[in-house]
Order: sequence, then C-alpha cells, then structure tokens
Amino acid sequence: MAEFSVANVLRKWKFLLVVAAVALLVFLLFAFNRPMDEPNWVDVDYLGMSGSVPTGGGRDPKADKRAKDASSNFRNIPKHSENLNDVEDNLRMIPDKPEDPAEDGVKHANASPEDKNIQRNREPTMEELQEEFSVLSTSIPKCNKKKKAKSFIMIMTAHAGSTAIISKLVQHSGIFWDSELINKFEPLHQEKFTEDLPAGRQWVRDYFTTGIKAGQVPGFKMSILPILKEPEEWKQIIKDFDTKIIFNYRRDYLKRAIGLYSSEYLGDRTSIGGINISNDHTVADNRCEFGVGCSFQVNNMSDLHCILTRSWKTTKYKRDGVKELTNDCALEVPYEDFLYHEDATHHQILTYLGLKIEDPPSLRAKATSDNLCTVVENFAELCEAYGDCDEWNYSLWDENSECNCSKYEYKPRAGPGKNPLCNLLPPAGSPHRCYGICEHCPETVENRKDNPDWPYVGKYELEQEEKTSK
Repeated sequence: MAEFSVANVLRKWKFLLVVAAVALLVFLLFAFNRPMDEPNWVDVDYLGMSGSVPTGGGRDPKADKRAKDASSNFRNIPKHSENLNDVEDNLRMIPDKPEDPAEDGVKHANASPEDKNIQRNREPTMEELQEEFSVLSTSIPKCNKKKKAKSFIMIMTAHAGSTAIISKLVQHSGIFWDSELINKFEPLHQEKFTEDLPAGRQWVRDYFTTGIKAGQVPGFKMSILPILKEPEEWKQIIKDFDTKIIFNYRRDYLKRAIGLYSSEYLGDRTSIGGINISNDHTVADNRCEFGVGCSFQVNNMSDLHCILTRSWKTTKYKRDGVKELTNDCALEVPYEDFLYHEDATHHQILTYLGLKIEDPPSLRAKATSDNLCTVVENFAELCEAYGDCDEWNYSLWDENSECNCSKYEYKPRAGPGKNPLCNLLPPAGSPHRCYGICEHCPETVENRKDNPDWPYVGKYELEQEEKTSK
C-alpha cells in the first residue's frame, strides 16, 4: 500500500488544478471566439462593420450595437451596386439623406440579387421606415388603426400605375390571391358585374370571406364607379370586412394624357396596364419596335385637351367619393411617388395594411418614357398650346428635368381666359367622353332633374363661360 503523506496529496491536487485551469482556458477561448459560420449568425463585415450579429440563439450586446449603428445607413445602401464588394465604399460616400430625393427612387427591379438579399436580412424598424417614407409626398393617415387589415381595396385611376402596384402586392405572403377565383387585377371590370351591380358586391363578399378564412388579407383594385352608384351598400361592405382603402391617382394630368393619347387616337394600347414582364421581356426590351414606338407626334391639341378635361373631372369625383366613403381616412398613392420611389411606396402600403416588409419585383414595366421631350416629337407645339395653362403645364416647366419649355422656341397662345385649351371643361359640342361624367351617379341624377342633357349643353357651358370671363 502506498504510504500516505501530505506531500503525496499536494502533488495529486496540484496536477488536478493544472488540468482544470487548462480546461477553463480552452473553454473561455471558444466562448469568446464563436465561429461566424454557424447557422444563426450573420456576418456584417460587408457593411463596413467588424464582428457578427446574432439572428437567433444567444445575444451579443456589442454585436447588437454594431447592428444598430449599421441600420442607420441601411436604407441608403445603393440598390444599383453590382456586387457586395462595392457596398462598403458606397456606404462611406453617400450622405445621410440624398441631396436629390428623385435619385433615391432607384427601381427594385434594377437591384442586383445580392442587394435584394441585403434588403431582406431583417425587418426594418419603424424609425427606419419613417425615414424612408420622408421622400414620399403623402403619409399614412393619422386615423389609420395600427392593426393588420382584414381586407383592402385599391381605388384606382386609369394609367396611374395601379397594375404595377397591385402586381407587387399580390406576391406578398400575407395577401390572399387565388387565381382560380380572381382572374384579373380588376375583377369587377367584367360585363357580368358592370351589368349586375348586386352580383359584383356579392362576389366581393364571397372573396373577402374566403381570404379571411385562409388567414390572409384579400384585396384587389377597382374603379370607383360601382361605389358611386351604390355608396351605402359599399360602406356596409367596408364596415363588415374592416376594409382599408388605397387611393391611387396621378398628379400630372399632361403626362397621363400623353400616355393615353397614343392609345385613344393612335391605336397603340401597349401603354395600357404597362408592359407585362412576368413571363416575356420581348416587348419591354424592344419597346420602340411596337405600336407607335418610343415617340410620336401629338397632331391634334384639341383631342389631347379632351383627355385632360376628362382626367380632371374623373379625378375630382374619385377623390370626393373616396373621402365620403372613408371619412377622409384612406392612404393616397400618387403615381409619381411610385415612379420615383418604388420601394418606399410599396413599404408604405404594406405598413398601412399592417403587413411585414417583403420586396418582390413589379411584374409591369413602364411603356412610355417619363421624359416628354423624347416622347412628343413636336414638343415645341405642346409648349405653345399648354405652356401658360396653370392646371396642365407643371411638367412643361419642371426645373428638375432637362426637358422643359425654356429650352425651346415657340409662340405661346396665352393663358386661362384667352386660351380655350387651358379650360378645365371641354368646349360646347365636344364628344361626351371629354366630360368625364359618371352616368347614373348621384351628382348626374340630381343635375338632370332640371336639365335632362346635363352637362353637355345649357347650364354647364354657361357656368364655364362665366368663370372664364371674370
């Protein structure tokens, strides 16, 4: 038997202490140098930051702080970067807020796959979203309830980007879109519903019920005409299904009219609904070879005025109708916001509906350039006809655009009161379509009690003559 002594005991305990110390040292080394290729960690060195941000499991306070610091510049990462190696240099060069907000409107469709992944690494904070929305001309109404919508309706104006907007929305994982039940973005625009308004309303009720039962948010776009004809019935639908309303329109009447002119008077319908790029890019890539091509002449300024007056009137009654329908509590989505700030506009709509941020591409491409100088071959004549018309000439004098009348020589026709093309209403004898009147709507029915032909003759023109003579 080994001799028991204090010295032997100390030697054994000394050895065990050394082993324990080494084990502790190894543990600490691994604990504070956790590998970054584990599934629940994401390397953010490409943002110009050192370290890693945990996305699951344990939290690292220092890494959280670095992530928060990186997030302050998150929305400003250029979406046009060709690869991740460019991002760090770009991040150092860009200001906290773009000097020209229009330059911040780079289309999501033009972003590289890597940049799209950066956008989707995490859900942006409300502070980040508010900063992103600051470039938009409208905001989420204060009356909006901060809860997930049960359903939504986009009340749209023709040729104002509604198809492109809805094509992004219906790809969202939280939005109900059953192609077997709904075969077009504007489902009520079918004869079986336009000729039978109650059938259309019943279809909406059935579709909303099905979508809500599926745990998603059903919605679609529509003209306001059925609502104007049966306002109380539609108010009940909105109440029953807690429906949020989105109002899409276009501020620039002239650019809208130019786009419609090629369709209505030159027979080229390429621009209607935008170019479908969901399956085939042939038309988008070769736009100038289809229809009237990329440019054309506006040969009849009176025909263009017909579209302008109709656009002004229809936008007015749509705006008034939305205001009454929602007690002035709808999200306005101007075409111009979507054109220049597509992602911010899309995110604002999702926030309004109470849905998480997702960034699918738009399935529509713009068919007509936003630069009127390249579209209208006789642009100087456009300046001559409308250059002094306050309601129509915004884009003709846009100082932010290289295309404006100051760079052209022409003889102006004068302004409101002297130039009939400046009038908000069409001249007597104009085709009925120029008036933009909602047949069978309350305003029309009321005015025709005294004048069966309103607004085409009589009182309508007399009122306009009185306004222009003052």
